[in-house]
Amino acid sequence: MAIIKHLSSKSANYRNAVQYLMFEYDKLTNRPLHDGDGHLIMRSNFIIEGIECDPATFDIECKDLNNQYHKNQEYNDIKSHHYIISFDPKDTDTAGLTVEKAQAIGVEYAKKNFPGHQTIVCTHEDGDNHSGNIHVHIVFNSVRKNDVERQDFMERKCDSRAGYKHHVTKDYLKYLKSDLMQTCHSHGLNQVDLLKKSKNRRISQKAYWAQTREAAIISSSVIPREASVANDEESSLPPTAHSSDSQQTKKNRAYTRKVEINKLKATADALAYMQEHGFTSKESIEASLKNAHNKAAIAKQKIDAINTDITNLNAQIHYTGAYLVNRKTYATFLDSVDKKVYRKKYKTRIDSYEEARNWLQKQSKEGTLPSNKFVVSTPGKFPRLDVIKKLRDEQIEKRKELRKKYNPLRKQEKELQTIIKTVEALLNEPTHDQNIQKSKSHHQESL
Repeated sequence: MAIIKHLSSKSANYRNAVQYLMFEYDKLTNRPLHDGDGHLIMRSNFIIEGIECDPATFDIECKDLNNQYHKNQEYNDIKSHHYIISFDPKDTDTAGLTVEKAQAIGVEYAKKNFPGHQTIVCTHEDGDNHSGNIHVHIVFNSVRKNDVERQDFMERKCDSRAGYKHHVTKDYLKYLKSDLMQTCHSHGLNQVDLLKKSKNRRISQKAYWAQTREAAIISSSVIPREASVANDEESSLPPTAHSSDSQQTKKNRAYTRKVEINKLKATADALAYMQEHGFTSKESIEASLKNAHNKAAIAKQKIDAINTDITNLNAQIHYTGAYLVNRKTYATFLDSVDKKVYRKKYKTRIDSYEEARNWLQKQSKEGTLPSNKFVVSTPGKFPRLDVIKKLRDEQIEKRKELRKKYNPLRKQEKELQTIIKTVEALLNEPTHDQNIQKSKSHHQESL
């Protein structure tokens, strides 16, 4: 299922928001990670784009707009809003959801529901703890930049006018959930009713996972007892204990029946799959699994290589944009009489310029600005941003085509793994995983 979460921020540092979207952060300390040279580490696979702004200059554009309308000047003013759309991890397999598709959905959703705002839309491939769920971040300045056509979900007359702030109410949040549900259904994604009240809605994430682990442990420890043993025990128990134990015995029997029914269903599915694909033995299934695994591994290697290229191109776009937009400010700083005062006044822009300059020089040949393996330019001359963006878009298209080949192979691999486990259970053979563990134990004993 897809869910949406809303956050608001009073921080005037819009640059931190973009930095979080593009770079790796420590999950415990929530601080940015740096490489051996002290540079921020770019996230491995993401797509970022701006609406009514450029991601490289988002912070500057937002502050300029705030000054224009004399808004967000106080400490307690809400400066920005952050919506996170998290998709069901199953959507990657069942609905073919990709980072590119999720980004397109996020952009469409942002344009429809937050029109006129300076907005950054960024999609990440994986959630916390490698949960596998693709999610979209939508971050925007609380002040609207442009007048827009009035929509039914807008509650005030000024909600469509430039210079006014984003308005959040319970009814508006309900609308956003409803619209997300419709969006997911239209794209064939897994979804539940987000407007339906849940008894566990207020449970913390920590408590939820604790309960989930506890439930799994309890389920795995339930061992059905033989009827004869149960009857002997029941006769020696007091009335209250007898009644409680009798109910537990009934529950165990129901659980046993459910397990057996699931086994029969898995067996029927496995036999149907084998017949449909012409498998006549376990060996033939294993051979097909090995072939699918090898092909999927090759495709995955190519995808990983392209992801690295896209990451580098994203960094090139980010730092080139930051360098270009802030170089005049930096030149004025160098010519200023009191550099200390000027730096304090324009600290964000100067820091952004110096960080971009240092990164670009490190990537270039002989310290020129810039030249890397993607774009070779005349020393001292910058490649145009549209050229770099075109190269990145080409890589993204290549990745799309590779995923069209990889996803069916990965799906086939998972199906065959399930079939083999079912066959091994029928034949009462050790599973593939157990064989590996047994081999490791034997090797350790021999040492």
